[in-house]
Amino acid sequence: MTRPPTIHQARRVCSETGARGVIVLALDDDQVAGVSYGATSAAYRVVGNACCPPVVEALGRAVHEALERAKIQQTARTSR
Repeated sequence: MTRPPTIHQARRVCSETGARGVIVLALDDDQVAGVSYGATSAAYRVVGNACCPPVVEALGRAVHEALERAKIQQTARTSR
């Protein structure tokens, strides 16, 4: 995997967008890495604890499933 996002990058995105919290995701092949940042302790609890883990997990599954479908389609095309 390429380098995962850092907390400094997430803080910058949060600051530049004016958001109260952000989740920054990096996708590479079949891997997903994420970092979250909340501008306040309350925002961090919501974004970091409640949102980030399920989002990263769901996106990871979706990426894996899409890659598997692509492999199946590629195999079907080459076997014709």
